Amino acid sequence: MPFVIKLAINKRFLVGGGGRNAHEGFTPNVGGMAIFAGLLLANQYILFYFFDSYQNFEISNEFETQIKAYLILTAGSIIMFVMGLLDDISELSSYLRFFVQLLVSTLVVYIGDLRISDFHGVLGLYELPYLFSVIFSISVIIFIINSFNLTDGLDSLAASLGLFILISFAIIFYCNGKYYDCTLACSGFSSLLAFWLYNKPPARIFMGDGGSLMIGFIIACCAIKACSMKIEPSGVINPVFILCILAYPSVDTLRVFLVRIFSGKPPFSADRNHIHHLLVDKDFNHGWASFFAVMYSAVLTGICYLIVEYVTLSFYIMVSLAILFIVLPMASFARSTTMKLLSFFK
Repeated sequence: MPFVIKLAINKRFLVGGGGRNAHEGFTPNVGGMAIFAGLLLANQYILFYFFDSYQNFEISNEFETQIKAYLILTAGSIIMFVMGLLDDISELSSYLRFFVQLLVSTLVVYIGDLRISDFHGVLGLYELPYLFSVIFSISVIIFIINSFNLTDGLDSLAASLGLFILISFAIIFYCNGKYYDCTLACSGFSSLLAFWLYNKPPARIFMGDGGSLMIGFIIACCAIKACSMKIEPSGVINPVFILCILAYPSVDTLRVFLVRIFSGKPPFSADRNHIHHLLVDKDFNHGWASFFAVMYSAVLTGICYLIVEYVTLSFYIMVSLAILFIVLPMASFARSTTMKLLSFFK
């Protein structure tokens, strides 16, 4: 990481503060390079394990499918990283970014056959028609990629959320005996953890689009994989449970899009209306705002896990909004009260 920071400073790969950026001064914004290097090293181990198994065991159709899906996922991660890095260095058009995301998502879903094929009763739906499954899965991947990308607005926020999400998926994969998928999630977790040490407030380097788009893509693929797995003792994982793990980026993105649309603005226009920006405007520092975002997802995930058999989409919407509109004012009140007490005893 120090090498990447030094390289970014020498090459002037920096982003300035002010405007909608919630920081001051100039900071390197190519932290995705270090995350990508860590993932690349971890992927070498996974590929070695794959091909070692290939040489020593009889190959089943399922195993060949796993290898193909994994190689496509790896290629997709590389493409997302390269596109994001180019966007960090010299801004790309939003149309080109969307086209590349659409292309990569289509390859993963159509060729890698990584798709949501069953709603498990959510909205009264079970097995999905193939064409609808493909289109819906592509849309989900693009949504998750962009929702995670939009969380990269504060020191340690995107990294902290990524750590929580990836370790949650790693646990799900491990409990289901999906050790290849577990290793993938753990490799992303370890790379992000190393990055987080330099991204925690005050940040010495930012993730940038190279990191956030790549990690968002990996999270999206993990989410789709997890939708079709089982976890004891509750049975099949409800897709709404996966939404709980992704609660903060999903709710924040939908909220911001709706606010912009009802205000007559394009949904992808830039502003400071994200929840984490509102927290900072309420005098929360970056660390506490990131902590709130992670706890928001963690509390929802804990509640849904305890009653996963009874969780519905309506329940998810009701509880997520309740936590957002009750806990957020309470956190703001607790913050202001604490500051008043501290000033009183000075």
